[in-house]
Amino acid sequence: ETALGKDNAAAVKAAAGEGAGRSLFLLQHIQMWTKLRPYYRTLLVEASKLFDMHVYTMGERGYAMEMVKLLDPDGSFFGDHVVSKNDSTSRSVKDLDVLIGSEKSVLILDDSPHVWHKHRANVLEIERYHFFPSSLKHFRMKGRCLLEREGDEDPALGPLASVLEVLKEVHREYFATENPQEHDVREILKRRKAAVLSGCKICFSRCFPKGTEPGDHPLWKLAEELGAVCSVDLDGTVTHVVTTSEGTEKALKAAEMGIHVVKPGWIHASLYHFKKAPTVD
Repeated sequence: ETALGKDNAAAVKAAAGEGAGRSLFLLQHIQMWTKLRPYYRTLLVEASKLFDMHVYTMGERGYAMEMVKLLDPDGSFFGDHVVSKNDSTSRSVKDLDVLIGSEKSVLILDDSPHVWHKHRANVLEIERYHFFPSSLKHFRMKGRCLLEREGDEDPALGPLASVLEVLKEVHREYFATENPQEHDVREILKRRKAAVLSGCKICFSRCFPKGTEPGDHPLWKLAEELGAVCSVDLDGTVTHVVTTSEGTEKALKAAEMGIHVVKPGWIHASLYHFKKAPTVD
């Protein structure tokens, strides 16, 4: 989303068509543009066949209902299952205490897993959708947004398509026996995450602040969660060197040894698509 500004003219040309394929909308009364993500409709249609779906946002109720009108105009996906800041028991975190259902059977799709303090194990993290410049600015990120690059996500290859496949796989495993209530989606999700980078040994180079314990860093923990073995030492058993600079001693040595040298974003890309991301050597 973005407030009205200089990028509006380009945004209108990019996506403000008419009819069912329209993806860009001006919410005049709150002075905001919003862009629907490619593949969102397919995700909702297919997921609704398998799950009871809810919307949970830390936004105000009015904002939440405006978004639901765009995503689900006839109420066939969510009905009245909408939780906003006004309904939540906390203003700073999200909690399943406002929803009916066992934690063992709930999957959460969110681009901010940190707000689920008690239910992080239920979260399938989705890559943020940075279509407008204001989105990058809000999250203090550098680079060019999709609008500035005059492009968009490939519907069939984007994060939502990957998420849908994971949802189907977890659902299939959960209901694979006659007594699905004995299963726990958190354990299923944990096993599937651990398979993403299984077989990889990662050596980190210039990724962590000096004087800190590498094993305490979120990136190290994420790599281990995805099944990788982590190290700060480079040897012949390492499969990938993750570095913020290809000019480090370890990165240069790894290149000579034929070891993949990748950016930290490679780990996140693997997380978002639930498979080992391609490397560009």
